[in-house]
Amino acid sequence: MSLADENDPRDPDAPATDLRWPVDRSGAAVRAAWRLLAAAPLVGLLFLLTPDWRLLWVDDRATFLAYAVIWLALAVTSLAACLSTIRWALLACWSGRPGVRLTHGGITMRLGPFGSRHYDWKDIRVQYPDGFDVELADQIPGDIVWPRMRHGPTGTDVAAELMRFVALDADALLHSLRPFISRTIRFNP
Repeated sequence: MSLADENDPRDPDAPATDLRWPVDRSGAAVRAAWRLLAAAPLVGLLFLLTPDWRLLWVDDRATFLAYAVIWLALAVTSLAACLSTIRWALLACWSGRPGVRLTHGGITMRLGPFGSRHYDWKDIRVQYPDGFDVELADQIPGDIVWPRMRHGPTGTDVAAELMRFVALDADALLHSLRPFISRTIRFNP
């Protein structure tokens, strides 16, 4: 049986249903607030470091260049922090239904301002730490061993992406992913 037979009812390891998780909006709002706390002092510092550029150019060009480099670095950093703040704030109040959906075919993430992503299970490589017996994964209580879920074409750590956006703790997330993970390991050795 291959992953192409994903809807085959005879597959005993196929998860019973598709899973849907909403995006953690409160977590997105908290991330936006922390980024705002980082961006605000940077923008304030930009306004404090505004010398008379014309006078510096005429009087001392070395100081002008030093100020320009520092000011440009601060401007780029504060712009990046502001853009990150805006993206997380938009996700927190996105009018649609951003979330993650797990199906037999893969993981689909609709993340509003962060875009949409789809990871096929056939492209995800699941690896446990060296020396760990995969057959024991269902026997270990508390979900203490996290597998590495790497998407082959993009190199994305799918487990980290899920933890970043989904409103579940690590244990609940891994418990929900386990049927999909064991199926992926079986088809993608």
